[in-house]
Amino acid sequence: CCMMLFSAAGCTSRTEEVAEFVKGNLDTLYLGVFDKKHIVQVENTLSELEALYEESMYLSGDMFAMYWGIYDESLGETYDTLSDGLKSEIDSLMREIYKKAKYEVGEVKASGDTLFEVEVTVYPIDVMARAEELYMSNSYAPLNDFWEKYANVYFEDLDAEAQKAYTEEYGKLIVQLVRDQLADLDYLEPVTHIMRYELTNEVWMLNGDDIDAVDWDILRYVYEENTDSAA
Repeated sequence: CCMMLFSAAGCTSRTEEVAEFVKGNLDTLYLGVFDKKHIVQVENTLSELEALYEESMYLSGDMFAMYWGIYDESLGETYDTLSDGLKSEIDSLMREIYKKAKYEVGEVKASGDTLFEVEVTVYPIDVMARAEELYMSNSYAPLNDFWEKYANVYFEDLDAEAQKAYTEEYGKLIVQLVRDQLADLDYLEPVTHIMRYELTNEVWMLNGDDIDAVDWDILRYVYEENTDSAA
C-alpha cells in the first residue's frame, strides 16, 4: 500500500527534481501539505493527494488504537468498531502530532536511468515513547484510577454495553495521556534512511520496506536503549 502511495507517472530523471518529489511525497502523507509544483510533478489532482493524506491519517489512527490495545482483534473488534467520537479524538491527535513531523531530504544518487537512492534524515517524535514510559511505570494517575475501578473485572464477562463503555473510557484516557506529552514535544537523535525509487513501466515506484522504515521513525513508539532526545 505504501509503495503505491508514492507512484508517479512521468517523473523527471534529474536528481534535483527527484529530491523535490520525495519531499513532496512526505509532506503529503505526514503534513497534509500539497505544493502546487508537486501536484504537477506527480500528475495527481489536489483531491487525490488529499485522499492520500486522509488514508495516511486513518492508518496512523488504526496503528495507535491497535498498539495501545484500545481494540482487540481476537474479540472481533477493529478500528472501525470504535465509536465515532473516540475515532474522532484519535484522528485529531494523530493530525496534531504528525504536523510536527521533522525530516530532511539529503543527497540523491542515480544508478543509471532507472534507479535513484535518496537520503532522508528523520528526527523521531518522542511523545508516544514518553507516554509509554508513564503507562508502564504506573505514573499516570487517571489511568491508575481506571485500573482500580475495573479491578477483578474481566472484559469478556461484561455485557456488550458495558464493554463499549470500558473501551470508550480507556481509549479516551490513552488519547489524553499522549496529548499531555505534546506540550513538551521533543525529538530523538536523527536517523538517516535510504529511500530507493525505481522506474518500472514508466512509473516511479518506491521500495515499500524503505517507507516502512521512515514511517516507524517519524513517530517513535518506543525509546531505543541509551537514546537521548535532541533539540
